[in-house]
Amino acid sequence: MILAGSSLASPQRAPHIRAMPKVSGPAVQGATLSAAHGRWSNRPSSFRYVWQSCAAGGSACRGVPGKHGVKYRVGARDVGHRIRVVVTAVNRFGRGSAHSRATPMVAPALGTDPPPPPPPPPGPPP
Repeated sequence: MILAGSSLASPQRAPHIRAMPKVSGPAVQGATLSAAHGRWSNRPSSFRYVWQSCAAGGSACRGVPGKHGVKYRVGARDVGHRIRVVVTAVNRFGRGSAHSRATPMVAPALGTDPPPPPPPPPGPPP
């Protein structure tokens, strides 16, 4: 006999996001950002993190090689970009992933000059 509410009566499912992951900390070169994994259903047993660098508009996000911890140190390469984290929740039935909102555009460290603007597109030939 299976009783309602017992673990045997529960469906076996992969983690599902309930509240999105968040990034906290200043979006400034040299600062440290922290990831909060959000809230998940179906009892995740572990979480994995992948930090991403996004274009200034928050799109075209790409993983930052080697950055897989709960914390991320903002570097010079991040200035002018936005940062977000992808969290993957894992349990014995599978995995689910969700990403945070991107930070504001990363600013240079105080006392440093911002990067130069990109060159203008080439004009028509003379």
